[in-house]
Amino acid sequence: MRDVSDVRNNVAYLSIGVDTDGDGQVDKEYIIYRYDTVQYPGAVVSTFFRDSGGNPVYVCTVDSASACTPTDPRFAVVNAGSMATGNNYQWSYILYEQGAVVAVAFTAVDASYYGSGTGNDFWVFWDDLTIQYSACPRPPAGA
Repeated sequence: MRDVSDVRNNVAYLSIGVDTDGDGQVDKEYIIYRYDTVQYPGAVVSTFFRDSGGNPVYVCTVDSASACTPTDPRFAVVNAGSMATGNNYQWSYILYEQGAVVAVAFTAVDASYYGSGTGNDFWVFWDDLTIQYSACPRPPAGA
């Protein structure tokens, strides 16, 4: 649930980490995002990958036209629609990638300027968050 005071320049996304080579580590991150970037763009950063300095890897920027195009093949980015109206949202996605889901995370970012105590600044209020997922078992070797 998004706070009624936080009505623009937000990006919220569900990140799904998939192990594609069987080593138990995230090899590919699927990012399913919603946006209300009417005034400023919103940055999407990786939940699972870090750069050499330990910072989250930059994935892409959601612009005012809702586009977000990553250049790194470790990321698959899916636009789940706008957050321009309402305050309750659901994310749903079917992965057709072979591999195992090893991590799931939710992130909310606010791209507005900082103005302490004002609406639409860096205050991001989310509550009643529930993440549920299901996965099929890995097929037997040689199948």
